[in-house]
Amino acid sequence: MTCPDRAELFIGLEEGSAELEAHLAGCAHCRALADEERQFSASLSRLRDPAPPADLLRGVMAAVEVAEAARIHFQRQLIGALTAAAALVAASLALFWPSLAVHSLLQLARAVSALGTAASALRHALGPQLWPLAGPIVAAQLVLLLGGALIFQRLISARARSA
Repeated sequence: MTCPDRAELFIGLEEGSAELEAHLAGCAHCRALADEERQFSASLSRLRDPAPPADLLRGVMAAVEVAEAARIHFQRQLIGALTAAAALVAASLALFWPSLAVHSLLQLARAVSALGTAASALRHALGPQLWPLAGPIVAAQLVLLLGGALIFQRLISARARSA
């Protein structure tokens, strides 16, 4: 047998060719190439299915728990800020427009109840991936509702003064 080219050598090694093994017994050059190929294949076989580090899953789960805790903390802060803003608006109404305060507080209570229902509906409609968007959506609705009520009251009072 004449010396095979590299491709034939590698294919013959994979197939376990008896003719190639007989050639390798007498050819030092091909035997050196075959030894290099066997060492390279052994190195690659160790890399084919590397085992992940033992603490990888624990690390990933810890990161998920930290992210979830941060999300819950943010939602609680948002609810607290919205509650404080609603209290500030109510206090402002009581100071500057006492006649409107009682009516506005009743409307605000109705709006908060409706927003709670809307938040529950959003949670079910959006699903777990989009649920974090429900807080900002409800906050925007609350701001628009309160802003609209204040603008409407100003328009009514301006019209009453001009009449």
